[in-house]
Amino acid sequence: DVYKRQVEELDELYIRSVVVSKLRTSVDEEDDAALKEDSGEIRLFVADAAFTICLLEAVASSKVLTKKHTLVAYLDQILDIKLVSNSKSLHERSRLVVTNSKDVRIFEQQGCVSTKVLQGHTDIVMCCAVSQCGTYAATGSKDQTVRLWDLATQTCIAASSSAKIDPTGHSGAIQSLSFSQRPSSTFHMLYSVGQDEALKSWDVAQVVGGAPMTARHSIASAHDGPIHVVAVAPNDAFVATGGKDKVVNVWNVNGKKVFKEANMKGHKRGVSALCFSPSDRIVASASNDGTIRLWSLASFSCLRTLQQEDKHPVLQCHFFNHGLQIVSSDAIGKVQVWGVATSDVIATLPLHVEKCWALAIAEDDTDTLFFSGAADGTMKVSEDFTAEEAARVRDEFTETILKEQELANALRREEFAEAFMLALRLNPVSYTHLTLPTKRIV
Repeated sequence: DVYKRQVEELDELYIRSVVVSKLRTSVDEEDDAALKEDSGEIRLFVADAAFTICLLEAVASSKVLTKKHTLVAYLDQILDIKLVSNSKSLHERSRLVVTNSKDVRIFEQQGCVSTKVLQGHTDIVMCCAVSQCGTYAATGSKDQTVRLWDLATQTCIAASSSAKIDPTGHSGAIQSLSFSQRPSSTFHMLYSVGQDEALKSWDVAQVVGGAPMTARHSIASAHDGPIHVVAVAPNDAFVATGGKDKVVNVWNVNGKKVFKEANMKGHKRGVSALCFSPSDRIVASASNDGTIRLWSLASFSCLRTLQQEDKHPVLQCHFFNHGLQIVSSDAIGKVQVWGVATSDVIATLPLHVEKCWALAIAEDDTDTLFFSGAADGTMKVSEDFTAEEAARVRDEFTETILKEQELANALRREEFAEAFMLALRLNPVSYTHLTLPTKRIV
């Protein structure tokens, strides 16, 4: 009965099946192998209506169940994915996954085994963020609250209140969160936006030190309509926001407050994602109009526009490869890689069959991984080879230019036999019908 009560409290969803097992060890009885039950440890496998199977273990004397692993068979819609920066390899990095649920699951290994969960919100979680140091996470929910978590213990450090209780809180669902990129012991900010059109900043350093979680600074009407996304520049000098009003607003960070620097117009539909270049004074904005626009942070003007051929809404975008490339996801499940200099699509990956809401990147000096999640309930990891392909094409192009120069020189010297062989080596198809002066042919 003690175990049964704990299982019933495990999840708000219905428990479909419970299997109880005890560890068994092999013993030798008169040279005949036999199995002997080890009564010291009990295991429960619990299957629930959320298509998960939890492994619970307990020592018989303690009457306390401990969740060891959760096998997740169905994720519903995946709304957000964030990676935890640590010393592990790219494939082993922990992933926070927002799955149209009140809880946020943490996956620490490849596959569908989840060992940890962030529980505390009273309504569906819409977004999450992870601090640069990898110590803290923040979650935003339809319950109009922001929660700050200690990732090492999965405990909630503090939670904000809705505007009904605390005037500094949000009065609508939280849509996006972003930490400052260069945290210190005195400056570590968290920015939040949502349906209430407000931009709020939270002093993480003070909250971790024990202060209540109240907004340090708030802009009540940062946009004319719901705000979909907030992003912070790599040097913490700017904060960018975008929303349903089709505008990208840039805010100057002065101390622990933000002041409006510029508003950039050009999109024909709402702004869905923002990202800052790691190497240039550029911010990219993705929109439901099917474009990605690159904006200058010097002149606050549009530098170039990346246009999808099919014009499906672009839902996410991120810079990578030192700011030379952008990866995006769209409303039909495609993940695309763009060249910033050429504004062209380098690669298209049809990974999902529904809206790809979530996209994250892990990269080091040699490898780049894309983590994508969609409304079809799938989360996929793809390895990028476009940088190597671009380098190969560039080298081939350089080699072709040199050979073409050799061909031109051979023709100028009237060395037609050598020119013919060079033409064949360059491209047998293109140079098959090379015309030479007939008067020189013997």
